Amino acid sequence: MNNKLSESNKYIKKMLELEEIQTPAYFYNEESIRKQINILNTNTPDNFEIFYAMKGNSNPFIIEFFKNNGFGTEIASGGELFLAKKVGFKGDQIIYTGPSKSNEELKEAVKFKLKTIHIESVNEAIRLNKICEELGVVQNILVRVNANFEVHTTSTQLSGCASPFGITEEVLLEELPKIFELSNIHFQGLHVYNASGILDYKLLLQNVQNVFEMVNRIESEFPDEKCEYIDFGGGLGIDYEHHSENSKNCDIPAFYNGLKEKVKNFNFEDRKLIMEISRFLVAESGTYVTQIRDIKHSRGTDFYICDGGVNHFATTMHFDRPHPISVIHKNLSITINNKYPINITGPLCTGVDVLGKNAPISQSEVGDFICVEKTGCYALNAGLNHFLSHRMPIEILFNKNNWKVVRKRGEREDLLLNIDY
Repeated sequence: MNNKLSESNKYIKKMLELEEIQTPAYFYNEESIRKQINILNTNTPDNFEIFYAMKGNSNPFIIEFFKNNGFGTEIASGGELFLAKKVGFKGDQIIYTGPSKSNEELKEAVKFKLKTIHIESVNEAIRLNKICEELGVVQNILVRVNANFEVHTTSTQLSGCASPFGITEEVLLEELPKIFELSNIHFQGLHVYNASGILDYKLLLQNVQNVFEMVNRIESEFPDEKCEYIDFGGGLGIDYEHHSENSKNCDIPAFYNGLKEKVKNFNFEDRKLIMEISRFLVAESGTYVTQIRDIKHSRGTDFYICDGGVNHFATTMHFDRPHPISVIHKNLSITINNKYPINITGPLCTGVDVLGKNAPISQSEVGDFICVEKTGCYALNAGLNHFLSHRMPIEILFNKNNWKVVRKRGEREDLLLNIDY
């Protein structure tokens, strides 16, 4: 760890000095998000479209930020559709993915005239077709495929294995005609989401090659059908191992150049290519700040016990992935370069409540602030938020000039929400 605070932590330090913010708290750096947007927008292929994947961070102010910067959004539930509508997205700016969509959700999506609904099975296609028939409309769809190839080195494998997602490629050719014959849904292409968090752009390009070859096989088998849209899902990774100033993220220019070459080789210039991205866009913007309440030494192990844990930030538990951790001392001095391994835990009565295991951070005291970095994606959304009934954390969006509370700290009365007691 450097012996100076990151740019984000400098601003967080200033906010903590005001003594108006109680921990636990999430801080999102708007300038970090804008930087990632600029990286993606630079040299984007003409036929390439990015949708912000709301599942990564569904705070309405974050969603609205992407709308205002020209992005569409990808949703995976009726609740996310509600949020998309709330911040002002139009139907043709929204794509709908995910398994087990209810009839109610599908009906609402069709009525709002979504750009595409991604079908996970023939049964779902039949249900959607019936809804469209009743409404007297035709809905554009993509078919999600569980491909027989995979992307190696990923921590999250979504294809090439037994999976609840999509139609297995081995039966795809016999299942597609059942979808083509449905008159109130219009096949527009494929959704092949193979993996997430990939740092090696060459692996992503090999995946593109495999998907393009699949498209050719399908169009050869069914010459009357065309895959106008090809959705690769997510995939772009960030470097969780290092602090932001030393990050080695996916090489986007190299990926784009390789993508353009493959589009040219396959004569796919007239196809629309889609990716649903959240991690690359928002992960580095987030810092989860929690305060040390107690320090213990137990049987050869040191513990910093904090006021927040996996109830708010569960990715270390779900993905077994260490995040960079820094310290802002209670006297708000710059952290010292004195590393030693420490276990950082939270307030929950479970052994999985670990924010950092053998984390190399500076020596600290009760009252110091632990800053878990790169927590803008799959963090609060993935937390065990109701376990032990702690308050929800405050969320703050900031830049170098100002900051605003984008979610107030939870109240105990929230525990009775929708309960008639």
